Amino acid sequence: MDREREYVGATATVTSAALAVRWAPSSVGGIRAAVHGIRRYVESVQSYGVGIDHDSVETEDRVLAFTLDTDVSIRLWRDLTLSPSVGAGFTPYVHGRQSTVRVRAMPDNTPNPFGNYSRADVGAIWTLGLALRYRHLVVERRAIGLLGAESAVQYSREYYPWTIGYRF
Repeated sequence: MDREREYVGATATVTSAALAVRWAPSSVGGIRAAVHGIRRYVESVQSYGVGIDHDSVETEDRVLAFTLDTDVSIRLWRDLTLSPSVGAGFTPYVHGRQSTVRVRAMPDNTPNPFGNYSRADVGAIWTLGLALRYRHLVVERRAIGLLGAESAVQYSREYYPWTIGYRF
């Protein structure tokens, strides 16, 4: 789980899980096939006017992605290696949901400009990563960008999860 800053300044909770298989045709480089599950949840309050007038906005997006990455292992010291990686893949499932509640001091019929929606779409994905490996333990910081699927995830189309893993 990771905390990120959204474009409006609200804090997002990002949960990510991955399952990967890595082939090492040489002692330096490798190829990894992975399945990623990503969820980002944001609650924010957008004030306007004077008094208690505000919108309470809850946004959630979920992404299922399949990626193929290549990496290079750089030995730092004995069993400690640093491995940058780059990859791409596709997202057969992207779901975005937004729920907005307007709170007004004086009730009126003003339409909600942010809207409520729940949409699914498909897209592509790119990944960058930097992993620190010590024997079987892997700690990795990833940058994952979503391409396409604009109807489901309209803003903040990047994810920056930390992953901690175990290699067999």
